[in-house]
Amino acid sequence: MSNMKTGENIQHLLHSFEREGLAVEQMLRMLPQICPAWHDSLDLDANCHWALVKPVFKTPTCREPEAEIDVILGRMAPLVDNSGVVKPVWPPSTDYLVGIEAKCLPRSWDDMEPWAAVRAKSNLTKQLRRDIELGFSRVGALHVIATPPDAGSFGGAMQAASNFGKHFLIEAETQADEDVEGLPVGHCVLSLGEVSWKSHDQSGALLLLKLKAAPQIGFSAAIVRDQVDAILSKTSKPRYWRPI
Repeated sequence: MSNMKTGENIQHLLHSFEREGLAVEQMLRMLPQICPAWHDSLDLDANCHWALVKPVFKTPTCREPEAEIDVILGRMAPLVDNSGVVKPVWPPSTDYLVGIEAKCLPRSWDDMEPWAAVRAKSNLTKQLRRDIELGFSRVGALHVIATPPDAGSFGGAMQAASNFGKHFLIEAETQADEDVEGLPVGHCVLSLGEVSWKSHDQSGALLLLKLKAAPQIGFSAAIVRDQVDAILSKTSKPRYWRPI
């Protein structure tokens, strides 16, 4: 029997225990085609970059000894071999590194009601300040609003993404302890609509609500470069231009 009839094996972002990680990986796959402006806001080529997801860093310059960064992105460069085939240079240069901290806001229809409880603040500002202190070239915040997957069509999913996105945009903007606008960081807010009969990675109803470019705050510090170099040097040369 098909999944459309039984609903088996269909995974929706709103109901997943690994919601934030899934949202991050889905955005890294979707944004180059759907919203390349996000990469422009980070001074990256949407079709020629690499990403590390959830690397754990030693942080001797910060209060905690270790920290998990949601995403680190960097540039890739082309190399033409003797046969004329263009391949990526690997390991890539780490002179320019972008640190991204992501949050996924799961929101239901009840959360739209006037009596809905006020959500607790997150640790986003603390994470962004830590990334700035570590010495990334640019730092950004990424919010994904996960909506109820009860739409019967992609048009309905897009409408849900719009309704929920507009309602919770202010929450995404003020979720940090302090206003993200006061920090030298970028900020992107997206709303993801899902149809009931497809998994989240096949829904594709993505709406851009806000995009603030990340200013360059310096060059990658040695402490960041050394740790990224150590990870990438142990990674096999990718066959694609957007290795994740």
